[in-house]
Amino acid sequence: ASEIRNRNNSLKNNDSSLSEELEGKKQTLKSYETRLDTLKEDTLILKGKINRDKENKEKLSAKWDATNARELKFDEKSFKCPTCKNPLDAEDIAEEKEKMKKDFNKDKSDEIKHINEQGVSLKNSIEKYEKAIKEGESAIDKGSKLVIDKQKEIDELQKQVDAENNEPIAIQDPEEEKKTLLKSHKQYQTNLKSIASKQEALDNQESVNIDDLKEKKSALSAELEQLNTRIADKSLIQKADARVKVLEAEEKKLANQISEKERLQFIAAEFSKKKITALEDKINKRFNLVKFQMFEKQINGGEKDTCVAYYKGVPFLDVNTAGRLKMGLDIINTLCEHYGVYAPIFLDNAEAITVIPETKSQQIRLIVTKGQKTLKVE
Repeated sequence: ASEIRNRNNSLKNNDSSLSEELEGKKQTLKSYETRLDTLKEDTLILKGKINRDKENKEKLSAKWDATNARELKFDEKSFKCPTCKNPLDAEDIAEEKEKMKKDFNKDKSDEIKHINEQGVSLKNSIEKYEKAIKEGESAIDKGSKLVIDKQKEIDELQKQVDAENNEPIAIQDPEEEKKTLLKSHKQYQTNLKSIASKQEALDNQESVNIDDLKEKKSALSAELEQLNTRIADKSLIQKADARVKVLEAEEKKLANQISEKERLQFIAAEFSKKKITALEDKINKRFNLVKFQMFEKQINGGEKDTCVAYYKGVPFLDVNTAGRLKMGLDIINTLCEHYGVYAPIFLDNAEAITVIPETKSQQIRLIVTKGQKTLKVE
Protein backbone atom coordinates (compact mmCIF):
# COMPACT_ATOMS: atom_id res chain seq x y z
CA ALA A 1 0.00 0.00 0.00
CA SER A 2 2.84 2.36 0.86
CA GLU A 3 4.53 1.70 -2.51
CA ILE A 4 1.24 2.33 -4.36
CA ARG A 5 0.68 5.59 -2.50
CA ASN A 6 4.26 6.70 -3.24
CA ARG A 7 3.82 5.90 -6.93
CA ASN A 8 0.49 7.76 -7.08
CA ASN A 9 2.03 10.78 -5.36
CA SER A 10 4.95 10.72 -7.82
CA LEU A 11 2.53 10.64 -10.77
CA LYS A 12 0.54 13.55 -9.32
CA ASN A 13 3.68 15.63 -8.75
CA ASN A 14 4.94 14.89 -12.26
CA ASP A 15 1.55 15.81 -13.77
CA SER A 16 1.53 19.08 -11.80
CA SER A 17 5.04 19.93 -13.03
CA LEU A 18 4.11 19.23 -16.67
CA SER A 19 0.93 21.32 -16.34
CA GLU A 20 2.87 24.25 -14.91
CA GLU A 21 5.44 24.01 -17.71
CA LEU A 22 2.63 23.83 -20.30
CA GLU A 23 0.93 26.88 -18.80
CA GLY A 24 4.22 28.82 -18.89
CA LYS A 25 4.76 28.00 -22.56
CA LYS A 26 1.19 29.04 -23.39
CA GLN A 27 1.71 32.39 -21.70
CA THR A 28 4.93 32.86 -23.69
CA LEU A 29 3.11 31.98 -26.92
CA LYS A 30 0.36 34.46 -26.06
CA SER A 31 2.93 37.26 -25.61
CA TYR A 32 4.55 36.30 -28.96
CA GLU A 33 1.18 36.44 -30.72
CA THR A 34 0.30 39.81 -29.13
CA ARG A 35 3.63 41.29 -30.26
CA LEU A 36 3.15 39.80 -33.74
CA ASP A 37 -0.32 41.34 -34.06
CA THR A 38 1.10 44.72 -33.01
CA LEU A 39 3.83 44.49 -35.66
CA LYS A 40 1.31 43.63 -38.37
CA GLU A 41 -0.94 46.52 -37.34
CA ASP A 42 2.02 48.95 -37.34
CA THR A 43 3.03 47.74 -40.81
CA LEU A 44 -0.48 48.37 -42.17
CA ILE A 45 -0.44 51.88 -40.69
CA LEU A 46 2.94 52.62 -42.31
CA LYS A 47 1.71 51.38 -45.70
CA GLY A 48 -1.27 53.71 -45.38
CA LYS A 49 1.08 56.61 -44.70
CA ILE A 50 3.18 55.73 -47.75
CA ASN A 51 0.10 55.67 -49.99
CA ARG A 52 -0.97 59.04 -48.58
CA ASP A 53 2.48 60.59 -49.16
CA LYS A 54 2.67 59.15 -52.67
CA GLU A 55 -0.69 60.72 -53.51
CA ASN A 56 0.52 64.06 -52.11
CA LYS A 57 3.74 63.71 -54.09
CA GLU A 58 1.80 63.17 -57.32
CA LYS A 59 -0.28 66.28 -56.56
CA LEU A 60 2.91 68.26 -55.92
CA SER A 61 4.34 67.03 -59.23
CA ALA A 62 1.24 68.23 -61.07
CA LYS A 63 1.40 71.54 -59.20
CA TRP A 64 5.09 71.91 -60.14
CA ASP A 65 4.31 71.30 -63.83
CA ALA A 66 1.48 73.85 -63.75
CA THR A 67 3.61 76.45 -61.97
CA ASN A 68 6.57 75.90 -64.27
CA ALA A 69 4.36 76.27 -67.36
CA ARG A 70 2.83 79.50 -66.11
CA GLU A 71 3.75 82.55 -68.25
CA LEU A 72 3.31 86.26 -67.79
CA LYS A 73 0.87 87.92 -70.21
CA PHE A 74 0.53 91.68 -70.44
CA ASP A 75 -2.69 93.60 -70.95
CA GLU A 76 -1.52 96.50 -73.10
CA LYS A 77 -4.61 98.50 -72.25
CA SER A 78 -3.75 98.48 -68.55
CA PHE A 79 -0.64 100.62 -68.97
CA LYS A 80 -2.31 103.96 -68.22
CA CYS A 81 -1.64 106.86 -65.89
CA PRO A 82 -3.60 106.26 -62.69
CA THR A 83 -4.48 109.96 -62.51
CA CYS A 84 -5.31 111.14 -66.03
CA LYS A 85 -5.97 107.69 -67.51
CA ASN A 86 -3.83 108.51 -70.57
CA PRO A 87 -1.53 105.82 -72.04
CA LEU A 88 1.98 105.73 -70.59
CA ASP A 89 5.09 106.53 -72.62
CA ALA A 90 6.88 103.62 -74.27
CA GLU A 91 9.81 104.01 -71.87
CA ASP A 92 7.52 103.89 -68.82
CA ILE A 93 5.69 100.88 -70.25
CA ALA A 94 8.97 99.04 -70.78
CA GLU A 95 10.08 99.85 -67.23
CA GLU A 96 6.75 98.69 -65.80
CA LYS A 97 6.90 95.48 -67.81
CA GLU A 98 10.43 94.78 -66.60
CA LYS A 99 9.33 95.24 -63.01
CA MET A 100 6.34 92.98 -63.52
CA LYS A 101 8.61 90.31 -65.07
CA LYS A 102 10.99 90.41 -62.11
CA ASP A 103 8.13 90.14 -59.62
CA PHE A 104 6.51 87.34 -61.64
CA ASN A 105 9.76 85.36 -61.99
CA LYS A 106 10.56 85.80 -58.30
CA ASP A 107 7.13 84.57 -57.21
CA LYS A 108 7.32 81.69 -59.65
CA SER A 109 10.82 80.74 -58.48
CA ASP A 110 9.82 80.94 -54.80
CA GLU A 111 6.77 78.77 -55.39
CA ILE A 112 8.77 76.14 -57.32
CA LYS A 113 11.41 76.14 -54.57
CA HIS A 114 8.72 75.60 -51.95
CA ILE A 115 7.20 72.75 -54.00
CA ASN A 116 10.65 71.14 -54.35
CA GLU A 117 11.21 71.34 -50.59
CA GLN A 118 7.87 69.69 -49.96
CA GLY A 119 8.70 67.00 -52.53
CA VAL A 120 12.04 66.24 -50.86
CA SER A 121 10.34 66.05 -47.46
CA LEU A 122 7.75 63.60 -48.83
CA LYS A 123 10.48 61.54 -50.52
CA ASN A 124 12.42 61.29 -47.23
CA SER A 125 9.25 60.32 -45.37
CA ILE A 126 8.42 57.58 -47.90
CA GLU A 127 11.96 56.18 -47.69
CA LYS A 128 11.81 56.23 -43.89
CA TYR A 129 8.44 54.44 -43.87
CA GLU A 130 9.63 51.86 -46.43
CA LYS A 131 12.68 51.13 -44.28
CA ALA A 132 10.49 50.75 -41.21
CA ILE A 133 8.13 48.43 -43.14
CA LYS A 134 11.07 46.31 -44.28
CA GLU A 135 12.32 46.00 -40.70
CA GLY A 136 8.79 45.29 -39.49
CA GLU A 137 8.21 42.56 -42.08
CA SER A 138 11.54 40.98 -41.11
CA ALA A 139 10.45 41.04 -37.47
CA ILE A 140 7.08 39.55 -38.46
CA ASP A 141 8.82 36.67 -40.26
CA LYS A 142 10.99 35.97 -37.23
CA GLY A 143 8.01 36.31 -34.90
CA SER A 144 5.94 33.93 -37.02
CA LYS A 145 8.71 31.32 -36.83
CA LEU A 146 8.90 31.78 -33.06
CA VAL A 147 5.14 31.30 -32.79
CA ILE A 148 5.27 28.13 -34.91
CA ASP A 149 8.19 26.69 -32.90
CA LYS A 150 6.52 27.55 -29.59
CA GLN A 151 3.25 26.00 -30.76
CA LYS A 152 5.12 22.79 -31.63
CA GLU A 153 6.63 22.72 -28.14
CA ILE A 154 3.17 23.24 -26.61
CA ASP A 155 1.63 20.49 -28.76
CA GLU A 156 4.37 18.06 -27.75
CA LEU A 157 4.04 18.95 -24.07
CA GLN A 158 0.25 18.74 -24.33
CA LYS A 159 0.60 15.17 -25.56
CA GLN A 160 2.70 14.33 -22.49
CA VAL A 161 0.18 15.96 -20.16
CA ASP A 162 -2.73 14.15 -21.85
CA ALA A 163 -0.83 10.89 -21.57
CA GLU A 164 -0.21 11.51 -17.85
CA ASN A 165 -3.85 12.49 -17.26
CA ASN A 166 -5.12 9.41 -19.10
CA GLU A 167 -2.89 7.05 -17.14
CA PRO A 168 -5.11 5.27 -14.57
CA ILE A 169 -4.35 6.03 -10.92
CA ALA A 170 -3.71 2.83 -9.07
CA ILE A 171 -6.23 2.76 -6.21
CA GLN A 172 -6.27 -0.53 -4.40
CA ASP A 173 -9.60 -2.16 -3.56
CA PRO A 174 -10.58 -1.31 0.07
CA GLU A 175 -11.02 -4.96 0.99
CA GLU A 176 -7.65 -5.91 -0.45
CA GLU A 177 -5.96 -2.96 1.24
CA LYS A 178 -7.64 -3.90 4.51
CA LYS A 179 -6.26 -7.40 4.24
CA THR A 180 -2.82 -6.04 3.42
CA LEU A 181 -2.86 -3.70 6.43
CA LEU A 182 -4.04 -6.42 8.76
CA LYS A 183 -1.31 -8.73 7.57
CA SER A 184 1.28 -6.07 8.32
CA HIS A 185 -0.22 -5.25 11.77
CA LYS A 186 2.01 -7.14 14.17
CA GLN A 187 -0.18 -6.76 17.27
CA TYR A 188 -3.23 -7.88 15.32
CA GLN A 189 -1.44 -10.95 13.98
CA THR A 190 -0.13 -11.75 17.46
CA ASN A 191 -3.60 -11.44 18.95
CA LEU A 192 -5.08 -13.46 16.12
CA LYS A 193 -2.61 -16.26 16.73
CA SER A 194 -3.28 -16.08 20.48
CA ILE A 195 -7.02 -16.28 19.87
CA ALA A 196 -6.58 -19.24 17.55
CA SER A 197 -4.36 -21.00 20.07
CA LYS A 198 -6.72 -20.42 22.93
CA GLN A 199 -9.70 -21.38 20.82
CA GLU A 200 -7.94 -24.65 20.03
CA ALA A 201 -7.24 -25.20 23.74
CA LEU A 202 -10.86 -24.53 24.56
CA ASP A 203 -11.99 -26.94 21.95
CA ASN A 204 -9.83 -29.62 23.60
CA GLN A 205 -11.22 -28.94 27.12
CA GLU A 206 -14.54 -30.22 28.23
CA SER A 207 -15.46 -27.40 30.54
CA VAL A 208 -13.54 -24.16 30.76
CA ASN A 209 -14.50 -20.63 31.78
CA ILE A 210 -14.08 -18.58 28.60
CA ASP A 211 -15.49 -15.27 29.79
CA ASP A 212 -12.04 -13.63 29.80
CA LEU A 213 -11.36 -14.86 26.33
CA LYS A 214 -14.70 -13.52 25.11
CA GLU A 215 -13.86 -10.11 26.52
CA LYS A 216 -10.49 -10.10 24.75
CA LYS A 217 -12.17 -11.27 21.56
CA SER A 218 -14.70 -8.45 21.81
CA ALA A 219 -11.90 -5.95 22.34
CA LEU A 220 -10.06 -7.29 19.30
CA SER A 221 -13.25 -7.21 17.23
CA ALA A 222 -13.78 -3.56 18.18
CA GLU A 223 -10.19 -2.77 17.20
CA LEU A 224 -10.73 -4.62 13.92
CA GLU A 225 -13.87 -2.54 13.28
CA GLN A 226 -11.92 0.68 13.86
CA LEU A 227 -9.28 -0.48 11.40
CA ASN A 228 -11.96 -1.27 8.81
CA THR A 229 -13.46 2.23 9.26
CA ARG A 230 -10.06 3.91 8.86
CA ILE A 231 -9.34 1.91 5.71
CA ALA A 232 -12.71 2.84 4.15
CA ASP A 233 -12.22 6.55 4.94
CA LYS A 234 -8.73 6.53 3.46
CA SER A 235 -9.99 4.95 0.24
CA LEU A 236 -12.73 7.59 -0.15
CA ILE A 237 -10.23 10.39 0.47
CA GLN A 238 -7.88 9.00 -2.21
CA LYS A 239 -10.74 8.79 -4.72
CA ALA A 240 -11.87 12.32 -3.88
CA ASP A 241 -8.30 13.68 -4.26
CA ALA A 242 -7.95 12.03 -7.64
CA ARG A 243 -11.27 13.49 -8.80
CA VAL A 244 -10.31 16.96 -7.55
CA LYS A 245 -7.06 16.85 -9.55
CA VAL A 246 -8.97 15.89 -12.71
CA LEU A 247 -11.51 18.69 -12.21
CA GLU A 248 -8.76 21.26 -11.50
CA ALA A 249 -6.98 20.30 -14.72
CA GLU A 250 -10.26 20.64 -16.66
CA GLU A 251 -10.90 24.03 -15.01
CA LYS A 252 -7.46 25.34 -16.10
CA LYS A 253 -8.01 24.05 -19.62
CA LEU A 254 -11.44 25.73 -19.87
CA ALA A 255 -10.05 28.99 -18.42
CA ASN A 256 -7.31 29.03 -21.08
CA GLN A 257 -9.86 28.38 -23.82
CA ILE A 258 -12.08 31.21 -22.53
CA SER A 259 -9.09 33.57 -22.40
CA GLU A 260 -8.15 32.69 -25.99
CA LYS A 261 -11.72 33.21 -27.22
CA GLU A 262 -11.91 36.60 -25.49
CA ARG A 263 -8.57 37.61 -27.07
CA LEU A 264 -9.77 36.65 -30.56
CA GLN A 265 -13.07 38.44 -29.99
CA PHE A 266 -11.22 41.61 -28.94
CA ILE A 267 -8.94 41.47 -32.01
CA ALA A 268 -11.96 40.97 -34.29
CA ALA A 269 -13.75 43.95 -32.71
CA GLU A 270 -10.66 46.19 -33.10
CA PHE A 271 -10.26 45.12 -36.74
CA SER A 272 -13.92 45.86 -37.43
CA LYS A 273 -13.60 49.36 -35.90
CA LYS A 274 -10.49 50.19 -37.93
CA LYS A 275 -12.13 48.85 -41.09
CA ILE A 276 -15.20 51.04 -40.47
CA THR A 277 -13.06 54.14 -39.88
CA ALA A 278 -10.96 53.47 -43.00
CA LEU A 279 -14.10 53.04 -45.13
CA GLU A 280 -15.61 56.32 -43.90
CA ASP A 281 -12.31 58.17 -44.49
CA LYS A 282 -11.99 56.75 -48.01
CA ILE A 283 -15.53 57.85 -48.93
CA ASN A 284 -15.30 61.31 -47.31
CA LYS A 285 -12.01 62.14 -49.10
CA ARG A 286 -13.95 62.21 -52.37
CA PHE A 287 -16.24 65.04 -51.20
CA ASN A 288 -15.38 68.70 -50.59
CA LEU A 289 -18.36 69.78 -48.46
CA VAL A 290 -20.34 66.67 -47.54
CA LYS A 291 -19.18 64.15 -44.95
CA PHE A 292 -20.91 60.76 -44.67
CA GLN A 293 -21.45 58.74 -41.52
CA MET A 294 -21.61 55.10 -42.69
CA PHE A 295 -21.96 53.45 -39.27
CA GLU A 296 -23.75 54.38 -36.06
CA LYS A 297 -22.43 53.34 -32.66
CA GLN A 298 -24.88 51.41 -30.46
CA ILE A 299 -25.27 51.50 -26.66
CA ASN A 300 -23.76 48.01 -26.40
CA GLY A 301 -20.62 49.16 -28.24
CA GLY A 302 -21.56 47.54 -31.57
CA GLU A 303 -21.90 49.20 -34.97
CA LYS A 304 -25.10 49.65 -37.02
CA ASP A 305 -25.06 50.27 -40.79
CA THR A 306 -26.35 53.71 -41.78
CA CYS A 307 -25.72 56.40 -44.38
CA VAL A 308 -26.24 59.98 -43.18
CA ALA A 309 -24.83 63.01 -45.03
CA TYR A 310 -23.49 65.88 -42.88
CA TYR A 311 -22.69 69.49 -43.73
CA LYS A 312 -20.50 71.28 -41.19
CA GLY A 313 -21.45 68.67 -38.59
CA VAL A 314 -25.23 69.02 -39.20
CA PRO A 315 -27.24 66.08 -40.67
CA PHE A 316 -28.98 66.61 -44.03
CA LEU A 317 -32.52 66.68 -42.58
CA ASP A 318 -31.58 69.55 -40.24
CA VAL A 319 -29.68 71.66 -42.84
CA ASN A 320 -31.37 74.75 -44.33
CA THR A 321 -32.33 75.02 -48.02
CA ALA A 322 -29.07 76.67 -49.08
CA GLY A 323 -27.03 74.03 -47.29
CA ARG A 324 -29.02 71.23 -48.93
CA LEU A 325 -28.41 72.75 -52.39
CA LYS A 326 -24.66 72.91 -51.69
CA MET A 327 -24.65 69.32 -50.43
CA GLY A 328 -26.55 68.14 -53.49
CA LEU A 329 -24.14 69.87 -55.88
CA ASP A 330 -21.13 68.45 -54.01
CA ILE A 331 -22.55 64.92 -54.24
CA ILE A 332 -23.39 65.36 -57.96
CA ASN A 333 -19.86 66.68 -58.69
CA THR A 334 -18.28 63.67 -57.00
CA LEU A 335 -20.54 61.10 -58.73
CA CYS A 336 -20.02 62.76 -62.14
CA GLU A 337 -16.25 62.73 -61.65
CA HIS A 338 -16.31 59.10 -60.48
CA TYR A 339 -18.43 57.76 -63.36
CA GLY A 340 -17.16 60.23 -65.98
CA VAL A 341 -20.73 61.23 -66.96
CA TYR A 342 -21.95 64.86 -66.91
CA ALA A 343 -25.57 66.00 -67.43
CA PRO A 344 -27.45 69.30 -66.90
CA ILE A 345 -28.42 70.03 -63.29
CA PHE A 346 -31.78 71.63 -62.45
CA LEU A 347 -31.57 73.84 -59.33
CA ASP A 348 -35.01 74.51 -57.86
CA ASN A 349 -35.34 77.34 -55.29
CA ALA A 350 -31.99 78.71 -56.49
CA GLU A 351 -32.90 82.08 -54.98
CA ALA A 352 -32.30 80.54 -51.53
CA ILE A 353 -28.53 80.51 -51.98
CA THR A 354 -26.27 83.50 -52.57
CA VAL A 355 -23.06 81.73 -53.66
CA ILE A 356 -23.70 78.62 -55.77
CA PRO A 357 -20.77 76.16 -55.95
CA GLU A 358 -19.28 75.63 -59.39
CA THR A 359 -19.92 72.37 -61.26
CA LYS A 360 -18.54 70.86 -64.44
CA SER A 361 -22.12 70.10 -65.47
CA GLN A 362 -24.42 72.77 -66.89
CA GLN A 363 -26.65 74.41 -64.24
CA ILE A 364 -30.26 75.32 -64.97
CA ARG A 365 -31.34 77.56 -62.10
CA LEU A 366 -35.05 77.96 -61.27
CA ILE A 367 -35.43 81.30 -59.41
CA VAL A 368 -38.62 82.80 -57.97
CA THR A 369 -38.73 86.60 -58.58
CA LYS A 370 -41.29 88.80 -56.89
CA GLY A 371 -43.79 90.25 -59.39
CA GLN A 372 -42.71 87.89 -62.19
CA LYS A 373 -45.87 86.15 -63.46
CA THR A 374 -44.51 84.56 -66.64
CA LEU A 375 -41.60 82.18 -67.16
CA LYS A 376 -38.44 84.07 -68.11
CA VAL A 377 -35.44 82.27 -69.61
CA GLU A 378 -32.03 83.96 -69.57
